[in-house]
Amino acid sequence: GYIYRGVYGWKMGIFISTAVSMLGSCLGAVICFLLGRYLMRETVQQWARKYPLFDAINIASKEQGFKIMAMLYLTPVIPLGLVSYMCGTTSMNVYAFAFAKIFALPLYLIYTFMGASAHSFVKRGAKGEESIGGISASDQAKQLEENQTLLVSGLILSIVMMSLIT
Repeated sequence: GYIYRGVYGWKMGIFISTAVSMLGSCLGAVICFLLGRYLMRETVQQWARKYPLFDAINIASKEQGFKIMAMLYLTPVIPLGLVSYMCGTTSMNVYAFAFAKIFALPLYLIYTFMGASAHSFVKRGAKGEESIGGISASDQAKQLEENQTLLVSGLILSIVMMSLIT
C-alpha cells in the first residue's frame, strides 16, 4: 500500500494495491486448491485427518462450499493456505472457491490502509515534528479525515458482506 499510495495518491493507490493484493492472493489460493485436488490429494487428506477443525470444514464445505469459504476468508486467524489445500480434496467447485475470495475485500482494504499509512506513524515517532515531509497540520488533518472515511466504509462493507453470507 505504501508504494502505490506514493505513486497514485491515497484513494487510487489504496484501490490499486487492494486489487493487486486480492488478485495475487486469489491466484495463490487457487494454485493451492488445484495442487490439493490433483497432485497432493492423499497427502493432504492424511494430514487433514489429524485436525478435527479441518474435518468440520470438510463436511460443511461439501454442503455449503461458497458460504463456508466466504466466512473463512473473513477470519484472519485460520491459516487459509492450508485450508485451500484441504478444500481441494473436497467436492467444492473451484469457481465457487475463487469467487468467495471477494468477501475478503474488507480485510484487504484494512491491510492496505495500514500499509499505506504506517509511514506516518514511523516518521512522527522518529522526528516528533508537527509537519511530516513538508505537509502542514491542516493537510495532515485532511488526509486523516479521508482515511477515517476509508475505515468507516470498510467497516460498513464488512457488515454488509457478513449479512449477505449468513
